[in-house]
Amino acid sequence: MMTNTGSKQSATRSGLTLLTAILCLLLTAMVVVFVIWYVAWHKPGAQKKPVEKSRTAQAMQTAQAAGQAAQAVLAQLAAPAAALQQISKRLAQAQTARSNLVALAASAGEMCGAASQAVTDVLGVEWRGILVPQRLSRSATPAADAALAASETPAASALVAADVSQEPILLPVRSMYRAWYRMDDLAAEAAALCDEISATNAVVGGLPIEALGPVAAMFDERIRPFADGAKIDESRNGLEAVRGNLTTVSNLVLVVSKHKAVETEQARRLAEMEKQKQDAEQREVARQEKIKAEIAAVAAAEAEASFRNQLHRHNYADARRLLRTVEFKLTEKESRKAYDVAQQRIVRLEEFRDFLAVHVTGYQHPDGWKIAAADKEGITVLNQGATSKVAWADVGDVRMVQFMRYCLMTDNQTRLLLLREQVRALIAASLYCRKCIPENKYVQDLADKMTEKAAALLPSAKDDIDLILPPVTAKPVEANAAPAS
Repeated sequence: MMTNTGSKQSATRSGLTLLTAILCLLLTAMVVVFVIWYVAWHKPGAQKKPVEKSRTAQAMQTAQAAGQAAQAVLAQLAAPAAALQQISKRLAQAQTARSNLVALAASAGEMCGAASQAVTDVLGVEWRGILVPQRLSRSATPAADAALAASETPAASALVAADVSQEPILLPVRSMYRAWYRMDDLAAEAAALCDEISATNAVVGGLPIEALGPVAAMFDERIRPFADGAKIDESRNGLEAVRGNLTTVSNLVLVVSKHKAVETEQARRLAEMEKQKQDAEQREVARQEKIKAEIAAVAAAEAEASFRNQLHRHNYADARRLLRTVEFKLTEKESRKAYDVAQQRIVRLEEFRDFLAVHVTGYQHPDGWKIAAADKEGITVLNQGATSKVAWADVGDVRMVQFMRYCLMTDNQTRLLLLREQVRALIAASLYCRKCIPENKYVQDLADKMTEKAAALLPSAKDDIDLILPPVTAKPVEANAAPAS
């Protein structure tokens, strides 16, 4: 502003000096012309002779020459002032152009920042380096600029290759930045011209008069693209392109945001489903462990000596009561099923005792005693004409095995049985051997034979066999001996 004010003051002083000189020259020329005219035409009593006419013509020529000389001097004096005024005018034009171009470039820069921020918000900050292209140097040669741009393209392509789907949103942002760079270059060009004109204007008073015209003409040529609006129009067109690309980017960001939101929601749902799956698996693992523990509790209750003793003595009501002590601990259906099977075994053993009570009558031992009668309470033994009542609890393992063989393994007896009745009794007899006499190898072999016979008679009974008969857990002994009589 100080430089501009000084220039105006210098131009004003030069104009006043020039005006004063012009007025002086004009006044001198007018005086000369008047004197000559007066002498030639207004002498008192003089006659106008040819010689005097010639002198008048010479005087007129002299006056014209003086006027032309005055005009020449006037033109010479006016040249510096005109040059100064022209330079001041070009400086004002350059400053106006610079202000306009700076404002346009600033608007474009804000839009570029908004676009890159919007994109990085949805894609991540790691994309910022790809969004903002390298800025080509203003001072570089065209070949160097082309090499820089070429070297940038593969790098950007390599980075985008990781997620090529985002390329459509990157291109308009990069285009915005390149347009902004050009607008900023135009503003910088106008600023440099302003600085140059200001510097020249500050020292114009010291320049030779003949140099002022070329300097003013040079600034006229350089200011023309700015003064006629070409540079401003280019910058405005660039701003419109930036604004259009910003609209495109905003729309694409909205699409990507919605897509990202969908992906995020899908990822959240997948993560939630995976967590639910893991939680369910963990719960199932815990449940299976609990089932094993509860089933083990049922098996432990069946293995209790007191429970086995009640079975051995055919006290089935007491056996059920002992087994019910674990019932309240069971929470899973699998362990409840194991408990129901344990109760079913008691039922089947009780059925087997009732089966013997019906079919053991008539059995005769090699020692001479025989079974005269039997019921649910016990057997009536006839020995040498005397009868005695023996409770089932006192029959013992040896007699139970003998009764099994008699009722289930001799043809005379089994031919009188219905098929399903025989198969059910064979399975129950095997169960008695497993539960009550598990340590005796002979008895276990007999149990295996009865099981095989039941499966052979009725193949569909295999499921019942697998359900009712427990696995052998004790190591049998006395491999070749039957229970002692």
